[in-house]
Amino acid sequence: MRDLQFRNITSPAKGQRVLACSELSEQEGIRTTVNRHLVCRVFEAKGENKALPQPNLYVFKKQDRKNRMEIFYCRIKGSMYFSFENRLCLVSFINSLRIQLRATV
Repeated sequence: MRDLQFRNITSPAKGQRVLACSELSEQEGIRTTVNRHLVCRVFEAKGENKALPQPNLYVFKKQDRKNRMEIFYCRIKGSMYFSFENRLCLVSFINSLRIQLRATV
């Protein structure tokens, strides 16, 4: 069994886009849930400050033997510049991945 769900939430007024995907699968006594998210915002770059902040990487892993479950979470947060129609734009993004494994009896 495998279930997929996709979401696309776009807000042109805010210059923001959210893409999400959830996947649920079950095989050989293990239920796997995978969630992926991408949040992206676009701004017009103003001023002379062209230095980008350092990207952040966050990784978390947890094992719960009592509930027979394991969770892995990873998030990357960063930004980059791009040029579009002779304008300089800044893109800020957050990309996350969450995987949950659970034993079914």
